[in-house]
Amino acid sequence: MNIYIRCIIMILKSVPSLPLILQGRFLLLYFMKILKLNSPNFDKRPDNSSIDTLIIHHTNMQDADSALKRLCSPEYTVSSHYLIDKHGVIYQLVPDHLRAWHAGISSWRGRESVNNFSIGIELDNQGAEPFPLQQIDSLIALSKELITKHPIEARNVIAHYDIAPHRKDDPNHFFKWELLASEGIGIFPNINYTAKQKVLSNLSYEDIIKIQHKLKIFGYSINPTGEFDFQTARVIIAFKRHFCFSSFLNNNQELWTLEAEKKLNHLMSMINEES
Repeated sequence: MNIYIRCIIMILKSVPSLPLILQGRFLLLYFMKILKLNSPNFDKRPDNSSIDTLIIHHTNMQDADSALKRLCSPEYTVSSHYLIDKHGVIYQLVPDHLRAWHAGISSWRGRESVNNFSIGIELDNQGAEPFPLQQIDSLIALSKELITKHPIEARNVIAHYDIAPHRKDDPNHFFKWELLASEGIGIFPNINYTAKQKVLSNLSYEDIIKIQHKLKIFGYSINPTGEFDFQTARVIIAFKRHFCFSSFLNNNQELWTLEAEKKLNHLMSMINEES
Protein backbone atom coordinates (compact mmCIF):
# COMPACT_ATOMS: atom_id res chain seq x y z
CA MET A 1 0.00 0.00 0.00
CA ASN A 2 2.84 2.37 0.85
CA ILE A 3 4.50 1.81 -2.56
CA TYR A 4 1.13 2.21 -4.29
CA ILE A 5 0.48 5.60 -2.70
CA ARG A 6 3.98 6.82 -3.46
CA CYS A 7 3.49 5.84 -7.12
CA ILE A 8 0.25 7.83 -7.23
CA ILE A 9 2.06 10.80 -5.70
CA MET A 10 4.74 10.66 -8.38
CA ILE A 11 2.11 10.54 -11.12
CA LEU A 12 0.27 13.56 -9.70
CA LYS A 13 3.51 15.52 -9.29
CA SER A 14 4.22 14.95 -12.98
CA VAL A 15 1.12 16.98 -13.90
CA PRO A 16 2.45 20.59 -13.79
CA SER A 17 -0.99 22.15 -14.13
CA LEU A 18 -2.28 20.53 -10.94
CA PRO A 19 -1.56 22.71 -7.87
CA LEU A 20 0.09 21.00 -4.94
CA ILE A 21 -2.83 21.61 -2.61
CA LEU A 22 -5.20 19.99 -5.11
CA GLN A 23 -2.84 17.05 -5.40
CA GLY A 24 -3.00 16.63 -1.62
CA ARG A 25 -6.77 16.84 -1.49
CA PHE A 26 -7.11 14.44 -4.42
CA LEU A 27 -5.01 11.91 -2.54
CA LEU A 28 -6.93 12.41 0.69
CA LEU A 29 -10.29 11.94 -0.98
CA TYR A 30 -9.49 9.01 -3.22
CA PHE A 31 -6.32 7.23 -2.24
CA MET A 32 -5.14 8.23 1.18
CA LYS A 33 -5.57 5.51 3.73
CA ILE A 34 -4.11 5.55 7.19
CA LEU A 35 -1.29 3.04 7.06
CA LYS A 36 -1.05 1.07 10.29
CA LEU A 37 2.27 0.13 11.84
CA ASN A 38 2.60 -1.47 15.25
CA SER A 39 4.85 0.37 17.67
CA PRO A 40 5.59 -1.60 20.85
CA ASN A 41 6.02 1.65 22.75
CA PHE A 42 2.70 2.18 24.50
CA ASP A 43 0.69 1.20 27.55
CA LYS A 44 -2.84 1.58 28.88
CA ARG A 45 -4.30 4.96 29.70
CA PRO A 46 -5.38 5.50 33.32
CA ASP A 47 -8.87 4.31 34.18
CA ASN A 48 -11.63 6.82 33.41
CA SER A 49 -9.27 9.03 31.40
CA SER A 50 -10.72 10.98 28.49
CA ILE A 51 -8.88 11.94 25.31
CA ASP A 52 -9.33 15.72 25.19
CA THR A 53 -6.01 17.12 23.95
CA LEU A 54 -4.15 17.02 20.63
CA ILE A 55 -0.39 17.58 20.57
CA ILE A 56 1.50 18.52 17.39
CA HIS A 57 5.20 17.59 17.12
CA HIS A 58 7.91 17.56 14.50
CA THR A 59 10.31 14.64 14.28
CA ASN A 60 13.59 16.56 13.94
CA MET A 61 15.05 13.61 12.03
CA GLN A 62 16.50 13.08 8.57
CA ASP A 63 13.37 11.57 7.02
CA ALA A 64 10.13 9.76 7.78
CA ASP A 65 11.69 6.31 7.51
CA SER A 66 14.25 7.17 10.19
CA ALA A 67 11.53 8.56 12.45
CA LEU A 68 9.25 5.55 11.94
CA LYS A 69 12.10 3.19 12.73
CA ARG A 70 12.77 4.97 16.02
CA LEU A 71 9.12 5.34 16.99
CA CYS A 72 8.54 1.63 16.34
CA SER A 73 11.72 0.33 17.97
CA PRO A 74 11.60 -1.18 21.49
CA GLU A 75 15.10 0.20 21.95
CA TYR A 76 13.61 3.68 22.33
CA THR A 77 10.88 4.48 24.82
CA VAL A 78 9.16 6.93 22.49
CA SER A 79 6.20 6.78 20.13
CA SER A 80 3.27 8.77 18.80
CA HIS A 81 -0.21 7.86 17.70
CA TYR A 82 0.36 9.18 14.18
CA LEU A 83 3.12 10.33 11.87
CA ILE A 84 2.53 12.29 8.67
CA ASP A 85 5.32 12.28 6.09
CA LYS A 86 6.14 15.10 3.69
CA HIS A 87 3.96 13.60 0.96
CA GLY A 88 0.95 13.66 3.30
CA VAL A 89 0.91 9.91 3.93
CA ILE A 90 -0.52 9.19 7.39
CA TYR A 91 0.83 6.37 9.54
CA GLN A 92 -0.89 5.19 12.72
CA LEU A 93 1.57 3.68 15.16
CA VAL A 94 -0.53 3.39 18.31
CA PRO A 95 -4.35 3.08 18.53
CA ASP A 96 -6.09 6.15 19.93
CA HIS A 97 -7.39 4.38 23.04
CA LEU A 98 -3.87 3.44 24.18
CA ARG A 99 -1.24 5.76 25.65
CA ALA A 100 1.60 6.60 23.28
CA TRP A 101 4.82 8.01 24.71
CA HIS A 102 5.18 11.37 22.97
CA ALA A 103 4.74 14.11 25.56
CA GLY A 104 7.31 13.25 28.22
CA ILE A 105 7.42 15.43 31.33
CA SER A 106 4.58 17.81 30.60
CA SER A 107 1.65 19.80 31.91
CA TRP A 108 -1.40 21.56 30.48
CA ARG A 109 -4.24 23.34 32.25
CA GLY A 110 -3.05 22.10 35.63
CA ARG A 111 -2.74 18.45 34.66
CA GLU A 112 0.58 16.65 34.59
CA SER A 113 1.58 13.70 32.37
CA VAL A 114 -0.15 14.86 29.20
CA ASN A 115 0.31 11.41 27.62
CA ASN A 116 -2.58 10.27 29.81
CA PHE A 117 -5.22 12.34 28.03
CA SER A 118 -3.75 13.28 24.65
CA ILE A 119 -3.13 12.11 21.10
CA GLY A 120 0.24 12.89 19.57
CA ILE A 121 0.87 13.62 15.89
CA GLU A 122 4.43 13.74 14.57
CA LEU A 123 5.21 15.69 11.39
CA ASP A 124 8.16 14.54 9.31
CA ASN A 125 10.49 17.55 9.45
CA GLN A 126 14.23 18.01 9.91
CA GLY A 127 13.57 20.72 12.48
CA ALA A 128 14.07 24.02 10.68
CA GLU A 129 12.21 23.69 7.39
CA PRO A 130 8.70 24.63 6.21
CA PHE A 131 5.92 22.07 6.26
CA PRO A 132 4.74 21.02 2.75
CA LEU A 133 1.14 21.75 1.77
CA GLN A 134 0.40 18.05 1.29
CA GLN A 135 1.51 17.35 4.84
CA ILE A 136 -0.57 20.16 6.33
CA ASP A 137 -3.59 19.11 4.27
CA SER A 138 -3.36 15.61 5.74
CA LEU A 139 -2.89 17.05 9.24
CA ILE A 140 -6.04 19.12 8.85
CA ALA A 141 -8.04 16.12 7.64
CA LEU A 142 -6.77 13.86 10.43
CA SER A 143 -7.25 16.54 13.11
CA LYS A 144 -10.85 17.13 12.04
CA GLU A 145 -11.53 13.42 12.30
CA LEU A 146 -9.97 13.23 15.78
CA ILE A 147 -11.82 16.31 17.01
CA THR A 148 -15.08 14.77 15.81
CA LYS A 149 -14.27 11.47 17.50
CA HIS A 150 -12.98 12.85 20.82
CA PRO A 151 -14.03 15.81 23.04
CA ILE A 152 -11.04 18.00 22.11
CA GLU A 153 -11.59 21.70 22.80
CA ALA A 154 -10.00 24.32 20.55
CA ARG A 155 -7.63 25.51 23.29
CA ASN A 156 -6.40 21.93 23.72
CA VAL A 157 -4.92 21.72 20.22
CA ILE A 158 -1.38 22.68 21.11
CA ALA A 159 2.33 22.22 20.49
CA HIS A 160 4.85 20.06 22.26
CA TYR A 161 6.52 23.28 23.43
CA ASP A 162 3.26 24.47 25.01
CA ILE A 163 3.17 21.48 27.36
CA ALA A 164 6.94 21.37 27.95
CA PRO A 165 8.23 24.94 27.44
CA HIS A 166 11.34 24.36 29.51
CA ARG A 167 12.73 21.71 27.13
CA LYS A 168 10.90 21.55 23.78
CA ASP A 169 10.58 23.75 20.68
CA ASP A 170 8.52 21.69 18.26
CA PRO A 171 6.87 22.18 15.88
CA ASN A 172 9.13 24.89 14.52
CA HIS A 173 8.19 28.50 13.74
CA PHE A 174 7.17 27.64 10.16
CA PHE A 175 4.08 25.86 11.50
CA LYS A 176 0.95 27.90 10.73
CA TRP A 177 -1.35 27.76 13.74
CA GLU A 178 -3.52 30.48 12.24
CA LEU A 179 -4.23 28.26 9.22
CA LEU A 180 -5.33 25.39 11.44
CA ALA A 181 -7.61 27.69 13.43
CA SER A 182 -9.21 28.91 10.19
CA GLU A 183 -10.13 25.27 9.55
CA GLY A 184 -11.74 24.92 12.98
CA ILE A 185 -8.69 23.29 14.58
CA GLY A 186 -7.28 25.07 17.59
CA ILE A 187 -7.61 28.67 18.70
CA PHE A 188 -5.89 31.79 17.37
CA PRO A 189 -6.41 35.50 18.17
CA ASN A 190 -7.02 37.32 14.88
CA ILE A 191 -6.36 40.95 15.73
CA ASN A 192 -4.54 43.62 13.73
CA TYR A 193 -2.53 46.54 15.10
CA THR A 194 0.80 48.30 14.73
CA ALA A 195 3.91 48.34 16.94
CA LYS A 196 4.05 44.55 17.23
CA GLN A 197 7.71 44.60 18.25
CA LYS A 198 7.27 47.14 21.05
CA VAL A 199 8.67 45.70 24.27
CA LEU A 200 6.66 46.42 27.40
CA SER A 201 9.41 47.36 29.83
CA ASN A 202 9.39 48.67 33.40
CA LEU A 203 6.49 46.41 34.32
CA SER A 204 5.58 46.39 38.00
CA TYR A 205 5.37 43.35 40.25
CA GLU A 206 1.59 43.48 39.92
CA ASP A 207 1.80 43.70 36.10
CA ILE A 208 4.03 40.62 35.92
CA ILE A 209 1.78 38.69 38.30
CA LYS A 210 -1.19 39.45 36.03
CA ILE A 211 0.67 38.22 32.94
CA GLN A 212 1.76 35.04 34.70
CA HIS A 213 -1.73 34.45 36.04
CA LYS A 214 -3.31 34.80 32.59
CA LEU A 215 -0.76 32.44 31.05
CA LYS A 216 -1.53 29.93 33.80
CA ILE A 217 -5.29 30.23 33.26
CA PHE A 218 -4.84 29.68 29.54
CA GLY A 219 -3.03 26.43 30.22
CA TYR A 220 0.70 26.93 30.70
CA SER A 221 2.57 25.50 33.67
CA ILE A 222 3.82 28.64 35.39
CA ASN A 223 4.07 29.75 39.00
CA PRO A 224 3.16 33.45 39.46
CA THR A 225 6.19 35.01 41.15
CA GLY A 226 6.04 38.63 40.06
CA GLU A 227 9.43 38.25 38.37
CA PHE A 228 10.54 37.57 34.80
CA ASP A 229 12.40 34.46 35.95
CA PHE A 230 13.57 31.46 33.91
CA GLN A 231 10.24 29.61 33.97
CA THR A 232 8.45 32.76 32.81
CA ALA A 233 10.96 33.35 30.01
CA ARG A 234 10.45 29.80 28.72
CA VAL A 235 6.66 30.13 28.79
CA ILE A 236 6.82 33.51 27.02
CA ILE A 237 8.99 31.97 24.29
CA ALA A 238 6.45 29.15 23.86
CA PHE A 239 3.52 31.56 23.81
CA LYS A 240 5.16 33.85 21.25
CA ARG A 241 6.25 30.91 19.09
CA HIS A 242 2.62 29.77 18.94
CA PHE A 243 0.69 33.03 18.75
CA CYS A 244 3.19 35.71 17.63
CA PHE A 245 5.05 33.83 14.92
CA SER A 246 5.28 36.82 12.55
CA SER A 247 7.55 38.63 14.99
CA PHE A 248 9.00 35.62 16.80
CA LEU A 249 12.35 35.51 15.01
CA ASN A 250 14.11 38.37 16.72
CA ASN A 251 16.70 38.71 19.44
CA ASN A 252 14.19 39.32 22.22
CA GLN A 253 12.10 36.17 22.17
CA GLU A 254 11.75 36.06 25.95
CA LEU A 255 10.67 39.71 26.30
CA TRP A 256 7.02 40.61 26.73
CA THR A 257 5.78 42.67 23.78
CA LEU A 258 2.68 44.66 22.94
CA GLU A 259 1.70 41.96 20.45
CA ALA A 260 1.94 39.24 23.10
CA GLU A 261 -0.03 41.34 25.58
CA LYS A 262 -2.87 42.04 23.16
CA LYS A 263 -3.05 38.47 21.92
CA LEU A 264 -3.08 37.02 25.43
CA ASN A 265 -5.89 39.38 26.42
CA HIS A 266 -7.83 38.41 23.30
CA LEU A 267 -7.33 34.72 24.03
CA MET A 268 -8.63 35.23 27.56
CA SER A 269 -11.80 36.80 26.19
CA MET A 270 -12.15 33.95 23.68
CA ILE A 271 -11.94 31.22 26.32
CA ASN A 272 -14.28 33.16 28.61
CA GLU A 273 -16.85 33.18 25.81
CA GLU A 274 -16.46 29.40 25.42
CA SER A 275 -16.99 28.68 29.12
